[in-house]
Formats: sequence, C-alpha cells, structure tokens
Amino acid sequence: MVAYDEDSHLLEVTYTSKSWTGHGTLCDDGWDNKEAEIICRQNGFNYGRAISLTSNREDFVLTGLDCPCDEKENLEQCSVTRYEDSELPCLPEETAGVRCYNESLEVKGTFQRTSSTKKAYKLSLKIEVYKFGEPLGLTHLESSSFALKSPSVELKITKASVRVKEDGAYVKLMARKPKGHNPLQPDCVTVEMEVQ
Repeated sequence: MVAYDEDSHLLEVTYTSKSWTGHGTLCDDGWDNKEAEIICRQNGFNYGRAISLTSNREDFVLTGLDCPCDEKENLEQCSVTRYEDSELPCLPEETAGVRCYNESLEVKGTFQRTSSTKKAYKLSLKIEVYKFGEPLGLTHLESSSFALKSPSVELKITKASVRVKEDGAYVKLMARKPKGHNPLQPDCVTVEMEVQ
C-alpha cells in the first residue's frame, strides 16, 4: 500500500510466476470490498473498503482480482489477470485503492480554526462519521453532546452551535478562558462527543 492521501492508499503490486514478473498498480476491474478486507487485514487493520483512485502512473500490471467468498486472510487463493492479457483498457481514474480502518464506526474531527479573546477560547471543527468506511450522513447533532478536555486546564463550554451539512457537521465551541492562560493549542485539546 502506498499513501495516496490522509485516509486512502494506492495498491502497488509485485507479481511473480514461472513465466512472468511485474511490478506496478492494479486496475479496479473486479476490485471490491472482499479483496480490500484481505489486504487491510494483512496490513494490521480490522476492516477495509475498496475505492477507485486517480493516478498518473499508468503502470497497470494486474486486473480482475477475484477472491473466493470464504477467503478472509490470504491473497494466494485469489485469481488475477495480467493486465496486458485483459480485453478492457483501464483509465487513470480506475486505479485500485483501499481505505483501511479499525472500528466499524469512526468519528473524525478536524480543527478548522482556533482563537482566543481575553475571556474565552473559540474553536471551530468539522465532524465526519464513517460506518464501515462509508461516510455516514448526519441528520442531527446536539450542541450539548460536546466536552473539551485539556491536560493543563479545565475547560467549560459556555456556548456551542452545530450546523449539519451533507459532508459533515460544522461545530463552533466557546469555552471560558482561565486567568493567566496563553492561547489554546489545538494539539493539546481533546474534543469528546457523546453519540446516542
């Protein structure tokens, strides 16, 4: 697996047989979650989801990867076609990729902005929820669901607002600033969210 972006990996394969050796990428024809799960497990994850990525490498070596339904751990039991022997061409946006993860339900929070006034800290973040690697559309999120934790200071939320959009929930939090504390460092703050 080769890192593609923060959450995704491009598949890089090396194939050796008695008559042929190749190294490059996998075309996504036949590529699905069954094979992605095997690859993610081999790399220390619990789950995997097959995705198609765009790559400018144009070095497809294999296509049509297909594993038996009962195979969970090993790619050696799977069939595959050498790309140059395949009938269908593969486009750059049809490069097999994978998204691996450990929990069936994952919540990802990204700080977008932090600031402070004399009396308060202000934080803006985006919340995304994934179920089995698929983005899960949020319909409602209570502003009272959040808590801020910091190892050096107790933070009490005084105001919270949540705006749910198609791509995630946008959250604004305001916390009372204890006297004598410097601007808040996002790396030192944990946002806890209660999901019902």
